[in-house]
Amino acid sequence: MKQTISQTLRALGITANYRGYRQLCVAVKLVVLDEDATISVKKNVYIPTAEILHCNHQTIERNIRTVIDRVWRMNRPYLSEMAGYPLDDPPTATEFIDMIANHVRCTCGINVT
Repeated sequence: MKQTISQTLRALGITANYRGYRQLCVAVKLVVLDEDATISVKKNVYIPTAEILHCNHQTIERNIRTVIDRVWRMNRPYLSEMAGYPLDDPPTATEFIDMIANHVRCTCGINVT
């Protein structure tokens, strides 16, 4: 799963030199394992990710928004393809994490119920 998350981010143009890269990898993994985590993203994703990476949850969200901005500028067509519908505006951080998690689930054949 870690490799699929990494490959997906790289396909979007996000590499390990971005602060949000590692944070996004952890956040996506949490959502892959529990698709209901996005219902309360701060409690179920940002705070646990911050605890794992020893930073604060505001940093996690800010860095993920920075990654989204880059993807939106550099690879909008692939992001829309991954979303499965045309995107008129950049996705929110929660939508972005969910899109990547869904892509990883489908790629890895993970069925979370």
